[in-house]
Amino acid sequence: MVGSAAAVLDQPGFRKIEWLPRDIAVERRDDGVVVLQSRIPLQGYETHIPASLAKWAKDAPERIWLAQRGGPERQWCKVSYGEAKRIVDSLTQALLDLKLAEGRPVAILSGNSIEHALMTQAAQNSNGHRGRIAASRLSASKNKKNGNCLLSLSKAA
Repeated sequence: MVGSAAAVLDQPGFRKIEWLPRDIAVERRDDGVVVLQSRIPLQGYETHIPASLAKWAKDAPERIWLAQRGGPERQWCKVSYGEAKRIVDSLTQALLDLKLAEGRPVAILSGNSIEHALMTQAAQNSNGHRGRIAASRLSASKNKKNGNCLLSLSKAA
């Protein structure tokens, strides 16, 4: 390390972040409840998550949507908004082609991953329902009946 400790500590270790404006009203009630409310009106937003993916796929198709490390060398696997939209559209059509009963959830047996996110978007596009069952819950039991029970319980109410 070159220079004094004071000089090093004076330099920021991170880039400056442009925060959104904030103006919070704080109400403290007699019963101990604290209510926080923004004084800044909510800006427009997409009606649902798949619409947001479609918007960014149109506006910035090459921008990275999701990235995860994988493989033995922990390399980054990246998916752009444009690529994600194409994959989600294909998966959505495949789900629609299955002619699943209205209101039946799609069970996604997966841990957190790009593939899980893509399938979740497709399930929301196709019928709006998805059920997630952690892969660890199925593998930990090593019992096929447990998995079938979890799938049966995940039916839409």
